[in-house]
Amino acid sequence: MPESIDPKRAIEFLKRTQETFTLLQTKEMVQPQEKRILDTQVQTADIETDIAGRSKWPELGLTGAVSYGASQYLNSTVPFDQLDAWAWSLTLSLRWTLFDFGIRARTHENAILDWKTTQAQASTRLQTLKADVEKLKNSLTTLLANFALNEDLFALEEKSYRLLESEYQQGRASYLDLITGLRDRSDAELRLSSAYFNLRETLTKLQFHEGTLYDSI
Repeated sequence: MPESIDPKRAIEFLKRTQETFTLLQTKEMVQPQEKRILDTQVQTADIETDIAGRSKWPELGLTGAVSYGASQYLNSTVPFDQLDAWAWSLTLSLRWTLFDFGIRARTHENAILDWKTTQAQASTRLQTLKADVEKLKNSLTTLLANFALNEDLFALEEKSYRLLESEYQQGRASYLDLITGLRDRSDAELRLSSAYFNLRETLTKLQFHEGTLYDSI
C-alpha cells in the first residue's frame, strides 16, 4: 500500500514537476553514459577495421642506432677528448607477404562486417532508448493530469469530511455518515499518494535518461 503523504508537499511537488517536465519536453534525451558506451564500441570497431585493412599492404620500417666509444686512451699522449668515436646507423626495411591464402583479406572483410553490425546494433539501441523516452514523456503527461485530478478530489473529500465532522459534533449527522466520510477521505488520500509516487518514479526515469538524476541527490 502506498505511503501517505502531506497534501501540501504533494501540491508543491506537482508544481515543480510541471516546470521540470516543460523543460524536458523540448529535449531529445539519451542516457549519456550508455551513449558513450555505444560510441566507444563503434569507434573501436572502426579502428579494428582500419588495422585489418592496413595489414594487407606492405609494412615499411625504419630503425636507427647510435653508439659511442673511446679507444687507445691508456698511456696515450693524445688528449682524451680527441679519442671520441661516434657511430650512426639507419636501416630502412620493407616487408610484404605476397601469398597468405587470403587470410588478411578475409580478416579485413570480417572486420568490416563486425563494424557494420556494431553500427546497426548501436543505432537500434539508440532508437530503442529514444522510444523509451517518448513513452515516459507520454506517461508523465497522463500521470500529471491524473495527479491534478486526484489532488482536486482529495480537496473535495477533505472539505466534505470537515463539514461532516462539524455536523456530527452538532448532532446533525450520524456516526455512520462520519465514518463513511472518513473512509472516502482516506481513499482519496490513498489515490493521491499512489499518483504522487507513480509520478515521482516516472520523473526519476526521465531524469536518468537525461543524465541529471544524481545531480538532484
